[in-house]
Amino acid sequence: MNDKNQHKTDRPSLPQQINALRLRTQLAWVEWMEARAARLSRKGQYLLLGLFMAVSAGFCTLMLFGGLGNIIGFTAKPEAIRRVAAPQISSPKVAPDDSVLQERLAIFHHYWDSLSQSASGRKTRDSLLQARPGLLDSISIAEQLIATQKHDSDEKQ
Repeated sequence: MNDKNQHKTDRPSLPQQINALRLRTQLAWVEWMEARAARLSRKGQYLLLGLFMAVSAGFCTLMLFGGLGNIIGFTAKPEAIRRVAAPQISSPKVAPDDSVLQERLAIFHHYWDSLSQSASGRKTRDSLLQARPGLLDSISIAEQLIATQKHDSDEKQ
């Protein structure tokens, strides 16, 4: 029996192909640089090396002392960390004659009470409490807000 994979040539994987391309590119760069450097005399090579070292040293010195940020208007220094301020939430005022929220709360309480009257309703109520653990707290906070805003508006009158 002939193996189907026997006639296939082993193709290199994508990372292997990328690595081979990188090596070919590096080799081409090195050969090009060697050809350029071969044209220079020994004195020219030393002059070019000295120029490269001077430019590199100047750039590194600028980077060390932060002068590059002053030249191009960019600073790499992070700002000092400040203490995180707690968000200030301003609750919207409920008008004393606005009873829409109160009606919705009354409907919710009626629904909530009706859930506790049957076994399937209790399961639904328990699953709601498990999915939304802060639901009842939110309802009570909303009721307290309405009560305090009504109390404040009554005192102003």
